[in-house]
Amino acid sequence: MNTRALLALGLALAASACTSATPPLAVAGICGPPDDPVACVPPAGTCASFQNGHLFAYATVTTATGSYGNFLTAAAEIDNRAADNSDPSVGRVNTNDATITSAKVSYSGLAVPAVESLGLFTPVRANGTATLFLPIISSTTMAAISAQMTTGALASVELVARVTLVGHLGDGTGFEVEPYDVPVIVYNAAFDATTACADPTQVRFFCYYPGQSGSSKCAAPL
Repeated sequence: MNTRALLALGLALAASACTSATPPLAVAGICGPPDDPVACVPPAGTCASFQNGHLFAYATVTTATGSYGNFLTAAAEIDNRAADNSDPSVGRVNTNDATITSAKVSYSGLAVPAVESLGLFTPVRANGTATLFLPIISSTTMAAISAQMTTGALASVELVARVTLVGHLGDGTGFEVEPYDVPVIVYNAAFDATTACADPTQVRFFCYYPGQSGSSKCAAPL
């Protein structure tokens, strides 16, 4: 075997040693919205319930101060199935705690480019769970989706957002979680977030954001 072949083999082995072939993490599911849209407390650690069916989002949102391009995000539960491998008797520390650092998202249903969202930095303890907000559709991607829908005279479109979480274990081993598909319906319209409540003394609360999957409620101002 020549020097070039040996170098290539060495680089391949080094890469395989730094990346987990079977990552211990998995997306358990998308969390259902909080029961109280007014308090709107995100799930901490685990989902109280899970979302069924499609998520939805409007391309734009109209507020009292103007309009903005919408986006779509959703809370999700992440499970770490690896056991704590520490052994104090021999001085071995646990290396199976994980940290999610970014999310790669690709789309089917319309030809829009894949994106990677950085800066998630969510720890998931060994044999534990954590929750984080998945960046499913950014405002930039939503604008591209809306433009294609306008060109094609489409009022709505069904997409699948394939989310792949990226991170590393405590020993530095990198991993990519098995992709998780999120079905989404996008409406090429403006969501009116200024809709008045039946009781004029109340205001409308959205959880988490207007114009996308979640919940809303009219209540007295906080």
